[in-house]
Amino acid sequence: MFFLFSIGLLFLILRGTAPHSSADLVVFAASGDSVTLPCNVSSGSRCSSISWTKDHNGFEIDVVREGRLVAPNITLLKDCSLHISYMENDNASIYTCYNGNKNSSVDLQCLIIAETENKDKIELHCYLNNYIGLIRPCNKTGLKISWFAEDNTQLKGERFQIENKINCFSKLKIQPKKTDHHRKWKCQASLNGSATAITSYQTTVSDGIEEVFAAVSESVSLTCTKVSSLALTDKSQTSTSFSNTASATIIRNVRASNSGEYQCEDKGKGKKIWLHTVDIISEMDSKGENVTLTCVLTCASTTCDTDFNLTWSEDDTPYITSGLLKGNRSLINKLSVPKVHLGTGDSVCSVLREGAQVATKTWRYSNSLHGLAWITLPIALLCFAAILLLYRKRKHNKYPENLQANIGLTNVYEDVQDCGPKCKREAITSNDSFYDLLQAVN
Repeated sequence: MFFLFSIGLLFLILRGTAPHSSADLVVFAASGDSVTLPCNVSSGSRCSSISWTKDHNGFEIDVVREGRLVAPNITLLKDCSLHISYMENDNASIYTCYNGNKNSSVDLQCLIIAETENKDKIELHCYLNNYIGLIRPCNKTGLKISWFAEDNTQLKGERFQIENKINCFSKLKIQPKKTDHHRKWKCQASLNGSATAITSYQTTVSDGIEEVFAAVSESVSLTCTKVSSLALTDKSQTSTSFSNTASATIIRNVRASNSGEYQCEDKGKGKKIWLHTVDIISEMDSKGENVTLTCVLTCASTTCDTDFNLTWSEDDTPYITSGLLKGNRSLINKLSVPKVHLGTGDSVCSVLREGAQVATKTWRYSNSLHGLAWITLPIALLCFAAILLLYRKRKHNKYPENLQANIGLTNVYEDVQDCGPKCKREAITSNDSFYDLLQAVN
């Protein structure tokens, strides 16, 4: 018995410590992704002969044993591929599929962002699996890690410093601002120029300010754990319709006057929220040849930050912009659209912060000028109906004998004929009463 136990233990040790050859395929994923690992060995029409193992610190752990699942949170597909519906950091490993004779392996790499302590800067590390800290070299040719803003715009500017010493690890250092609170940063792994995985990280800044952008006439949600405490710092500002949920206040039909600094109590601490609004105002010139669209960003603070910008974009339509103009707590950019090009495409005003898009407002010709026509048409029809009614009333007043004859001889007479002799008097009385009513009106 001891001899058999020793042989089995030796087999496990040899199996676990045997060095892995390079995997047949490398797959990259981020936490939360759905991943499928292909099995490139013949299994016939069924997967009863297929097994999957996962490397864990040099030892192989069974994941699928002869077609039967023995690990949680995985699925065996019809083609014997291994499916992970929700990727977690611990899922990263080398997986091997075999049928007793042949095997194929897949190197599943997880893209991770971690924040490290830095007194002066925000420091984020993006890496694949165990490459944190540059412990060992990375031999993945064609792999590149890049940093982006939330809208997938590459980070640019003096306050961003990126270090890529190996292609499996990248470091981002940010000179912090108060408005970096709850701001998202993205890290992307690409192989030979094609994006393979992307993950994001939200930073927290002590005594920071959370920025929220909203388009006028739309709805916006302001997160605050104690919604009853949410209030504008500037009491002179007006508000529209507010409704509360368990952890947020929703402003419906946002107005430019809602812009400002809001204070709320979040998890026992004071929290500041800056709400910026963007709107588009349209105006036809006196000659009726051009429409001027004015995009207005109303900022929460007394002055708009210098890294804000407003840009216009259209679908194949020539246009002229005024460039960025500064107003009272606002930024303005005007767009002139020739009347002949109206309706050929949407006009979109984008709000940029440090080159990254944070908000948009769309102006549609069909919903603006055409909308005015749809409002005017029903009003015109109502006016026509009122005039026609008034005309008929005056005509009847001018010839009351016709009206009386029609009522008395047609409607009442038919009723009397149907009713019989018994109710003739009632019919005559009704006619007299109605005649008296008409006399009173006349």
